Amino acid sequence: MAEPAADGVVIREVRDCTGVVPKGTRVPMSHRLDDGRVEVAALWLVVWCSDREPYWRYVHNGWSVERPGTFPHALDPICPSPNLPYEVRVYTVPDGILGEDHFGGSPSWWTRAWCDRLDKAVLLADTAVAHRLRAPERPAGGDCGDLRAEVWMHSTTDRWGTLPERLHRADADPDRPVVPRLPYDTWLPGRPASTEQTPEPRWFQNEPPLPTYDLRVWSETDGWTTLGWFDGGRNSAGGAATLLRLGAGGPYTFAETWGPHHPDA
Repeated sequence: MAEPAADGVVIREVRDCTGVVPKGTRVPMSHRLDDGRVEVAALWLVVWCSDREPYWRYVHNGWSVERPGTFPHALDPICPSPNLPYEVRVYTVPDGILGEDHFGGSPSWWTRAWCDRLDKAVLLADTAVAHRLRAPERPAGGDCGDLRAEVWMHSTTDRWGTLPERLHRADADPDRPVVPRLPYDTWLPGRPASTEQTPEPRWFQNEPPLPTYDLRVWSETDGWTTLGWFDGGRNSAGGAATLLRLGAGGPYTFAETWGPHHPDA
């Protein structure tokens, strides 16, 4: 029943939780205005299904169809290394998701990092939701950014038969501020010299994709240590470093990211 929408976006099916509904059916969808008032718009009841997720979502606000207005449960990834049992998982809502059409971004769970210690994972989870990376450009679309972060402990001996256990959860405050940061291209004095790259953990074989970026932080007591191994490339690790408020009141003054080496580098 797939058909192209007016803007070329393919809507896979038009239905509600019980079955197909007639075209033109509208339902009330609310959103909050800048002055605090709540506006209700009559929008078409359209949902879509991602190839990566087992549930349907509303196009208009991204919530799962089964429990509108709540965070759906995420799929559990497979632990990539016996040295990294702790997974940091975040639920991210793109800026401006509320609207008539879906343009590619959607609220989703993402595995942000893998850690060797619980305290490191809890720190990354808490800082993910304590501040915004930037102010919303379209506030009428509702709250956006990392709205929830969780820490899960995975089995490193029975990865297929033992489900992970959630150890920690942190929710974002809707009034959380934008993260304080140093001006661009500003460096604090006294940065310690980098040491040798952290040796990679022992990866389980044939389990792509593996986290490839190493976020290291410096403290006077421990020197340079790895905080976590990150999925999603350099931007994911760099965003986590910014949310740590480096040099701007956070627990660390200096950090660096290490990525994979290319043959021509």
